[in-house]
Amino acid sequence: MEPPSLTPRSFALRLSAQVKNAAPFLFESEQKSALIIEFENLIESASKSATPLSLDDIFKLSLLAHWFTLGTFTPASDIEHDVRFRLWKNLETENAPAEVIEKMTLSVLDAYTWEFKPFTNRWVKSPISDGYIAEHQGSWLTMAVQAYATTHSRLPILAEKLFDLLQFELTREAKVYLEFKRAHDGLGLLKAGALLAHHLGDLDRAIHLSGLKEDDPLCLFAYRAGTETGVRAARFSGAFTEATKLNRAFTHSENHRHFALSNTRVLRESLEFLLPVAPFFDSWGKKIASALSPKDLAEIVEILYYGWESLKGSERTTLTYAYPRAVAGILDGLPGGLSSLSPFLSSTVERNLVTGLFHSLFSIPQTRFESDWAQRSLTGPMPL
Repeated sequence: MEPPSLTPRSFALRLSAQVKNAAPFLFESEQKSALIIEFENLIESASKSATPLSLDDIFKLSLLAHWFTLGTFTPASDIEHDVRFRLWKNLETENAPAEVIEKMTLSVLDAYTWEFKPFTNRWVKSPISDGYIAEHQGSWLTMAVQAYATTHSRLPILAEKLFDLLQFELTREAKVYLEFKRAHDGLGLLKAGALLAHHLGDLDRAIHLSGLKEDDPLCLFAYRAGTETGVRAARFSGAFTEATKLNRAFTHSENHRHFALSNTRVLRESLEFLLPVAPFFDSWGKKIASALSPKDLAEIVEILYYGWESLKGSERTTLTYAYPRAVAGILDGLPGGLSSLSPFLSSTVERNLVTGLFHSLFSIPQTRFESDWAQRSLTGPMPL
């Protein structure tokens, strides 16, 4: 809950500052999202409040802030923890009245219908239907679990609504995954699998921390849905177990927050600069190459190279592809390519752009790289 020393005004201003730091472009558009307008109105109201904010008010503001920053280079991890776990636990420790629980739960139910495309590029659309899988749905699932665990004994009607929606969402995501497979869209299958695997991991953690009993209907339906074996692995038509295997084989090491780029302020200026699903960063690299100066691009290339080095791990054995592919896109989209960047690059980075493993990874043409991964994903989850 809001610390006693934090006034409504200071809380509101701090939250607003975090969002504007992560995604300033959201507030500069001539056609602001309805959610942004709602957030600004709530911030203004909170900043003028003479009384402490209620827990449900804090939750609604934090939920909006989390929604806006989740897909950015600087997601507000403290806010994310609040809306996924901490504020729900505070309901128990403070013996909150049913009215507060109801309002928080209604905010979660409402969030299921919120738009996400203005705030992230990490989503994929089915090649067959209008269905999609987006990182925001994974976050929603974890909040819905906490809301369900909080309401299932005190507000059973709301708990039933949450359970029905959780069932629907998981079944819907499985259907979208299988549509990529049916369309033989290997690249889309990899992206969907990476997103789904992340969702299922977060979902398992949320269920584990919720305190729900093993025989609870939600646990029986959703817990470890991506790691089942035997007959139960056929649930969701096998989509979740297959997505989990596919992710482990291809994209597991790419599934991180990309904090290496978090201090690059120029990348916060547009929705178009936010990262897509890794490791397919060629098109993103081309996009920023057409919009940024060689000096800014050189700074980003330096960060990408050293970020790639750090991702190798302590034993220097983990191989990732996203950052070399981003550099491939930058060099391909920038007139003059490497020669335009050379005046701004360190000798170490420039040398590794000319020879070595990093060079070999970005030297593969985009069409060949992506078609190779797509084909391998369709023939089975075998590692590259």
